[in-house]
Amino acid sequence: MLEVAATAAVVGAWAAACKKLGYSTHRQAEVALLMSAAKDGRLSELTELLETHRVEIEARGEDGRTALAICAAEGHGSAGKPRNVGSNPALPSLPSSLVAN
Repeated sequence: MLEVAATAAVVGAWAAACKKLGYSTHRQAEVALLMSAAKDGRLSELTELLETHRVEIEARGEDGRTALAICAAEGHGSAGKPRNVGSNPALPSLPSSLVAN
């Protein structure tokens, strides 16, 4: 019973923090976190968000760009690619210039 109460408290705190930051949903907050990680080159954080399916690779930030586009624009493409990039056959593959050898 304590686990349920602790989980409820964490969820409540997360929801309150999201609203305080101006996000109406936890998904908006996760997408913002993904875009921030992409802009700053925090590729391990970006990879974790994508591989744990907390955010989809197709997610777009407020400016309409994907995390991949932000990484490329910021010069973070040569560091590698998350393992699940390209796992959706409906999406185009990464350009070879963005894939680490």
